[in-house]
Amino acid sequence: FSKDSVSLSDIMLVNRLSVSGENKTIVPNITGSINPHSEGFFVFFELYCVPRLDSVDLLYKIYDSKKNEAFRSSQREAITGPKTQVFMKVDSARVPIGTYFLSVDAVAQDGISGRSYRASTSRTLTVRSPDLPAAVVEIDKAIDQLIYIARDAELQYIRDGATQEEKHKRFMEFWAKRDPDPSTNRNELMEEYYGRVQYANQHFGHYMEGWRTDMGMVFIRFGAPENIE
Repeated sequence: FSKDSVSLSDIMLVNRLSVSGENKTIVPNITGSINPHSEGFFVFFELYCVPRLDSVDLLYKIYDSKKNEAFRSSQREAITGPKTQVFMKVDSARVPIGTYFLSVDAVAQDGISGRSYRASTSRTLTVRSPDLPAAVVEIDKAIDQLIYIARDAELQYIRDGATQEEKHKRFMEFWAKRDPDPSTNRNELMEEYYGRVQYANQHFGHYMEGWRTDMGMVFIRFGAPENIE
């Protein structure tokens, strides 16, 4: 790396940050999946820059799969040396379940030479509710995928939820009525259904997603064949 530049490391997601004096202990998030009902999560990365800079302005943005901005924050970070460790907390409740793109942009101004420095880094992350199967990553898409078993009125009722949280609640109510064993925390039928959706996407997709194809529809409704000729 050039000694006369500003650059950022890759981003690490952190489940928990503990501070004792000047020492920080982190518990990294290896999976990249965030629980929306948690107290939030931390973004961690390292900032490398020229010694004469005293601070850098950082801008954080989180976009959903449709490129809609779900979160934005900014902060001025004091430079502590050639390498500065940076932490920023994100409130999980502000980001509904789904797959997101996180970007961090750094801008600095050299007060002596007047030179501007810019750098950026990014990564994807998934906000996933623990009461949903692992195959469900976006609530709107999961609602659309109910088309093979839900009535039109039921689908419209779920889609008409005013917020993502309301849609999630109505979605869970739909499946609660079909839970084969309410005495357990799992909904086996929901897990089976979205497991089939995931299989259809992996094996029957081409110019459209596998669950939308005729083969996907048959597999989702009837499951795996008992025999193949």
